[in-house]
Amino acid sequence: MAGPESRLRTRIVKALNDYSGFWYVNHQTQYGQTGIPDITGIYQGYYFGLEVKRPGYEYTLTERQSRVLKKIRLAGGKAAVVTSVDDAMSFVFGSAP
Repeated sequence: MAGPESRLRTRIVKALNDYSGFWYVNHQTQYGQTGIPDITGIYQGYYFGLEVKRPGYEYTLTERQSRVLKKIRLAGGKAAVVTSVDDAMSFVFGSAP
C-alpha cells in the first residue's frame, strides 16, 4: 500500500501533467543517484525539480537532497520543496490554476 507521501507525489504529477509541460515521478532504485528530486519535468524550457514532503516535514531534507536542489538552481533550473498540489502548481505556473 502506498504511503501518504507517495499518494501526494502521484496527485501532484497528475495535476502538473493535466495542466501543461512534461512531468514524471523519479523512482529510486539501487542503480539511481541519491538526492534526485521526487518529481522532475520541463515547462516552458525550464527544468524543474520538486522534492515532495508531507506537510510539517518540509524541513526534513537530507544533506544530499539540499545539495541537489541547490545544484539544479545553480545550473539554471528551478527547484523547490512542495507539500501540496497547490504548492507545486503555484511554484511552477505562478499561481494554482
